[in-house]
Amino acid sequence: MINEKIYFPNGEIAGTVIDLIFKGDGKLVALIVSKMIIPIFRVGLINIVLPYNMVHKIKGKYHVLLPKSLLFDKRILSTYLDPKIVAFAFKYKLKRVMIVITYILVVILTLILSIIFRKIGTITYLIGVGLLFSMPLVFEAFLIIKVQGYYNLSLLRNSNVYDANGYLIGIVADAEIDYTNGIVKKIRIIRPQKFSTEFIEMIYSGKDEISIEPDLVEKAEARRVYLKISYKELI
Repeated sequence: MINEKIYFPNGEIAGTVIDLIFKGDGKLVALIVSKMIIPIFRVGLINIVLPYNMVHKIKGKYHVLLPKSLLFDKRILSTYLDPKIVAFAFKYKLKRVMIVITYILVVILTLILSIIFRKIGTITYLIGVGLLFSMPLVFEAFLIIKVQGYYNLSLLRNSNVYDANGYLIGIVADAEIDYTNGIVKKIRIIRPQKFSTEFIEMIYSGKDEISIEPDLVEKAEARRVYLKISYKELI
């Protein structure tokens, strides 16, 4: 469903799906869609949160069954979604967008100045590059709708995975999702490429990938996923 277009009942495009929000038991609860997607980073500048159970595939296209006007009403939307998700989606929405736009403009201006003023060009260029490489962190902080007690597929992908004792056991590749029943069935983990240990070899048994159920995740933060179990229970 990621990258699929979602349509309102009147046929208008609501946006493109850029993220999924699900609970610890794997149940999908919300879709994040956007009409304004920042290329490369695949994050939305202006996002709409849709209740997953109100989105259905009709004649090959995904439609949200709620009228557009209701999706911008916090009170009504909270009857379909956890109020915490709705509150975060609406909180300082315009302010967060303006901060990101300002940040992007500063990066562009800094790089332009480094070209125009060559005497200070190197320093200015390095500052601009530093700001450029910090963009993913800025986008994650201000644009991604993340709520405690829920997981975002976009934030899980490429995250390091640690067991209950803090040992690195792999990296999240993706998730196996049953869209019909609205369930994240498995989280796919690939082995670390930079190093290998005896217990990693035992976990993967010659394979490059393993899968775990979502309820084995203890918490996920700062591109790190921590499991409830030790690596021994994965062997």
